[in-house]
Amino acid sequence: MHQKSAWMNSSLFSEWFHDCFFPEVKKTLKKLKLKKAILLMDNAPAQKDVETLKSEYITCLFMPPNTTAVLKPMDQGVIKSMNQRYRKQLLSKLLFEGDADEEEDADSIVQF
Repeated sequence: MHQKSAWMNSSLFSEWFHDCFFPEVKKTLKKLKLKKAILLMDNAPAQKDVETLKSEYITCLFMPPNTTAVLKPMDQGVIKSMNQRYRKQLLSKLLFEGDADEEEDADSIVQF
């Protein structure tokens, strides 16, 4: 799901929760023979309406204010590690792209 501004709002979040997230969680719970799931959320303004998030299968818990960066796994090094690997591969490709003379290498770098 998306919108032009790339910002999450409450109607988009509610639509995602009910039309995408909830059916997938329900299917996964059934497959794994589990009864409940927990959705951890930060305090983003788009997610304020807890009443719309009620479900017999999903419990929604909000993280305390100002703890998102500390508690979210993606902010704990996963993104940083991915960015470092991407940069390394990008630079390797750039450096080893041309292997003729220097003038052709310069053209190759500009094209790259």
